[in-house]
Amino acid sequence: MMRSTCLALLLVSSTLGLAQEGGPGRGGFGGRMVRGMGGPPSMGLMAIAADTEVQKALAVTDEQKSYLDALREQVKQENDEFNKTVEDLRGEERFAKMREHFEKRGPEIESDLKEVLGDAGFVRLKQIRLQMVGVMEWMNPETAREIGLTEDQTSQLRDSMREQVMQLRGTDREQMREKMTEMRKSMEEKGLALLTEKQKERWLAMLGEPAAVDFDRLQRSMRPEGGRGPRGEGRRSRSENNAPAETSPPAGQ
Repeated sequence: MMRSTCLALLLVSSTLGLAQEGGPGRGGFGGRMVRGMGGPPSMGLMAIAADTEVQKALAVTDEQKSYLDALREQVKQENDEFNKTVEDLRGEERFAKMREHFEKRGPEIESDLKEVLGDAGFVRLKQIRLQMVGVMEWMNPETAREIGLTEDQTSQLRDSMREQVMQLRGTDREQMREKMTEMRKSMEEKGLALLTEKQKERWLAMLGEPAAVDFDRLQRSMRPEGGRGPRGEGRRSRSENNAPAETSPPAGQ
């Protein structure tokens, strides 16, 4: 009940324009680390859920979309405020603060997303994120344990990733898109080749059915360089984001 009330208040705040536009700084929480593929899962889920193509794949209703917009604006505002508290910190002290912030806020964000999307919708959102991140997600210890990866398999994948990244050095901007697509395909092939049949079954089960989403486009939209955030077609005007206030969140379909 309390969380339902909070979500309703988030929507009201968004409608009144209290949640400010503009993402956090490049070096802060919510910048390059979060929007890239290696960011905290809950923050990645929040960004992915805001994408129009993903919302279509999830069959998100207008009511659910209003709550997602409000939640995302609140998270952005929180990140802006948090970045101000760590902007003068460096090195391990900075990362420790970022880790502490995520460990506290991450589960709450996931809980809010689950409430808005429902159990089935939230599971599908996580599957879509895994499909986007691909085998790079195997560097997450929790995911590696779930698949049953050995230390040797993880080491081989890490070495392969480093080799692929080295090949991108010196690549100009126009070539980068094609190279990144090739690297993604190569990493998937090499990663799957490392798995036993049982491990492959576990991984494919985690992915679910292929989503009708352009993941190359989605990844590009989540990179800070684009300056548009993860909406797929760029951040829309505030008037388009505004929606009538509701008194309770939608029941997850």
